Amino acid sequence: MKKIVLLLVILMLLVVGCNTAPETAEETEDVDDTEDLVKEEMEEPEVIVETNNPLIDEWCLAGTTYDVSSTDGSVSTIIEGLETYKGKEYCKGVQTTNIEGVGEIQTTYYFTYEGQEMWVISTVAEQTTELHIMDGELVA
Repeated sequence: MKKIVLLLVILMLLVVGCNTAPETAEETEDVDDTEDLVKEEMEEPEVIVETNNPLIDEWCLAGTTYDVSSTDGSVSTIIEGLETYKGKEYCKGVQTTNIEGVGEIQTTYYFTYEGQEMWVISTVAEQTTELHIMDGELVA
């Protein structure tokens, strides 16, 4: 959004700058300083940002499950549906991971479409950690 606004400002400056021609000595006339100035107000252009992201209730379907197992353990995830976390609406998934010789790990995910923003809360050996990830980067 900031890039769009900056681009519009630069475009407006170029348009205004290109519409004023430098004066030559032949074009210069005495101007009465008391002449009224006319100010023309310009309407700001309407900026519409379109995304191809589907609505959250179209892809965050409560009851959807994902199960994976191997000889080393298993992972089971259940999508619980829409939930507000830290003041924002996310899709919530709860995962149980069983690793042979390690035990069970509980992880809760709050995420947006395609994981653009995600909160990951894991409990391992009675220790809980919370990570915030945006666009694939860990947020400090």
